[in-house]
Amino acid sequence: MRLSVFARYCVLPLVRGGALTAQDPIQEARSLEAEGRINRAREVLEAAWKESPQDLLRGEAYARFLDSYNHPDARGAYSSLRDAARKAGDAERE
Repeated sequence: MRLSVFARYCVLPLVRGGALTAQDPIQEARSLEAEGRINRAREVLEAAWKESPQDLLRGEAYARFLDSYNHPDARGAYSSLRDAARKAGDAERE
């Protein structure tokens, strides 16, 4: 079974670490993606990032998701993530 780039790099590490709950938007997006509902998965991630722009996990999941589908907004999402990481002092994501 081949996993999407989003699932491989964003979701699986979180699941293994036990960081996800049933109501988590990243988990919801992963489920939607698995069902083939790509646009809805993107909407969920975008809304989650806008709701909590300080949540770097959400921002990274959104940017990587867009990037995995070569979406034109990926660059802007990575830029926003970089800016949020700088504000948070997270050198790993800068």
